[in-house]
Amino acid sequence: MRLDGDTGKARLASMRRRQDDALLSGELRIIPVTGLPEIEKGEDLAELITAKLELEDGDVVVLAQKIVSKSEGRVVGLAGIEPSERALEIAGDDEDPRRIEVILREAARVVRVRPPLVIAETTHGFICASDRVGYELHSTMIAVADEIASAAELVMGKIDGVPAAIVRGLEVAGDGRARDLVIPEERDLFR
Repeated sequence: MRLDGDTGKARLASMRRRQDDALLSGELRIIPVTGLPEIEKGEDLAELITAKLELEDGDVVVLAQKIVSKSEGRVVGLAGIEPSERALEIAGDDEDPRRIEVILREAARVVRVRPPLVIAETTHGFICASDRVGYELHSTMIAVADEIASAAELVMGKIDGVPAAIVRGLEVAGDGRARDLVIPEERDLFR
């Protein structure tokens, strides 16, 4: 289909609206899951959440990574970490070398380093940056899961102690998988 001038712009806008309408089944609600206890290793997050509110068919449960890590026992206390020479070098004066050391230990492979930034491949095959602020990373693939997580962040927060949310009214049927977002090595600019 060829789209020219104002007619083409109108048709394109109409197509986008239809795509958006297909994603939404009506009202979209984002419900914070409040009152969760401090999460400990081995706790059943699904049980804790369903004890706080009733889920409906099609609900999407969004969890902060921190409570997942806590329930899996994957929280590392920096006090017990002895940074390697490499971690000290990467950290420089701007970063905690113990945090860099944990990143180096957990990475399947370090892709690139620009102190104090570390770009590493996770054991799941994702490329992640250690940066907290200061660098803007761009991606050409938009993941619906990222957009859902961003929307959920509007009602979640560390300060408020809300580590989970329910997104209700969003049609997410499809056969895509997070693994599909991994860019083949020959096309990945970070590798």
